[in-house]
Amino acid sequence: MSKSEQLVDELRTRHSLGKSLALRVVSRDNFGLAESVRSVFGSWNRGLLAAGIIKPSQLGRSKCLDQQQVIDVIRKRKEAGQSLLTGTVRREHRVLLLSARHYFRTWKEAVGAAMLEIQKQPPNN
Repeated sequence: MSKSEQLVDELRTRHSLGKSLALRVVSRDNFGLAESVRSVFGSWNRGLLAAGIIKPSQLGRSKCLDQQQVIDVIRKRKEAGQSLLTGTVRREHRVLLLSARHYFRTWKEAVGAAMLEIQKQPPNN
């Protein structure tokens, strides 16, 4: 089991037991858990998102696309002939790149998932 999977399990267990998921409370109760989640996922809230405890819309100021939106935007970029190069996407649609990495770990894997979706669709006649 990977470190991220272990952390997700710990967060889900804590949640199912009805324990507080407020960062300050978790830091006091289990500083190692709080710091590991922040290190692995980039922030406490992104860890809660990975565990399915909160939704992307609950990330506050930081915008995030959900997994299907990532696939849809990549498909639309491809269909419009727009670049799928990492550097170009970083400049033109940073939220897409960050969201893709959140759900798929890498930009390449996200593009691969979107291409599979395109292949599954029946041709328009």
